[in-house]
Amino acid sequence: HYRLHPGEKPFTCDKCGEKFTRYISWKKHMKVHADKSVCDICGQLFKSKTTLKQHLSVHNVERSFACHLCGKTYTSQRNLNFHLNLHSKEKSYSCEECGACFKLRCTLNNHMKTHTQVRNFLCVECGKSFLWNRNLRMHMLTHTGEKPNSCTVCSKSFSLRSSLVKHMRIH
Repeated sequence: HYRLHPGEKPFTCDKCGEKFTRYISWKKHMKVHADKSVCDICGQLFKSKTTLKQHLSVHNVERSFACHLCGKTYTSQRNLNFHLNLHSKEKSYSCEECGACFKLRCTLNNHMKTHTQVRNFLCVECGKSFLWNRNLRMHMLTHTGEKPNSCTVCSKSFSLRSSLVKHMRIH
């Protein structure tokens, strides 16, 4: 039968040993090893070799642009200016629908999607729809039973990173 017993993970990655409840999850995971689009320095995963190559420059470039407020450093004046905007209390961008104000135009643009009610990301398991693909991906963990976020102290696993962060407070 297709439904598995709770906790059963019959699909195992032969490269890293990670186990999966569903074949489709295992198959998707295997692409991580095949694509070679994982940064060897920080472990971040990329969709293509091109974006990985662009990312690698962050490990090699001198970060000579420092924030005078918090000390965080950046590789360009443009990136520093973007960061400095986050320290500002000024919220220059406002939503015409509800009046909500934002520091960044891109944050306002993302917010505007909440007013359209167009939910393009559909769960094939239960039919629930989402505004954002990242929310669908997190939701899918409820169906697969995967818990990719593990505590380094006690090895307890969590579906959501936020749950792991909350758990870490007990250690």
